[in-house]
Amino acid sequence: MAALGLAAVALVGTFMDYFSLPVGLAVLVLSLGAAAWLWRRAKQASSKPELDKVESGLRIVEKPLPAGKRRLPYGLRVTISTEVGVSLGLRVVCDMPISEVEALAQVGRGSAARQGVPAAVRESRQAWLFVVQNSPRQRELFLRIDLFSSQPLQVARVEQIRPGGSVALPEWKELELRRGVAPEAPGGDAAAPAGEG
Repeated sequence: MAALGLAAVALVGTFMDYFSLPVGLAVLVLSLGAAAWLWRRAKQASSKPELDKVESGLRIVEKPLPAGKRRLPYGLRVTISTEVGVSLGLRVVCDMPISEVEALAQVGRGSAARQGVPAAVRESRQAWLFVVQNSPRQRELFLRIDLFSSQPLQVARVEQIRPGGSVALPEWKELELRRGVAPEAPGGDAAAPAGEG
């Protein structure tokens, strides 16, 4: 804003003969250049959180559902795809509380593809964990999630659940995630990996 003000002063000063023409034009060009540089820098800074919402190697597509459920009028379909190794699952975090989810996972392509309903665990009011895994021979992983809420919602973050990390769950104080061990469902049964349902 100050750079634009300086440009206006240089322009007016040149027209009213306070500055010589070369000095006025030089100040005008420099201040307009500074204003353009500051505007581009602010635009990049504001778009950076958008880039950080999806972990590297994951791709997402968000699409509003035309009609939600009876008590949950807002729906959002999120399709996540990747070809990087996923050993435990994915975490999806939204900006509003998520009341219900419906998920479908596919590992691989073509005739070798396996589809199934992945185990879904509510981590918090706004975050869900989905137990999905791929293998070195079948790297393609697709996860389609329909999210339902009483308010309009958007995805805030999508990331992998890392081996050795801990996930805070309201149902269980802390669940230590280890490679090859799926989280237990609230009833005490182990959650089945995608493709076995």
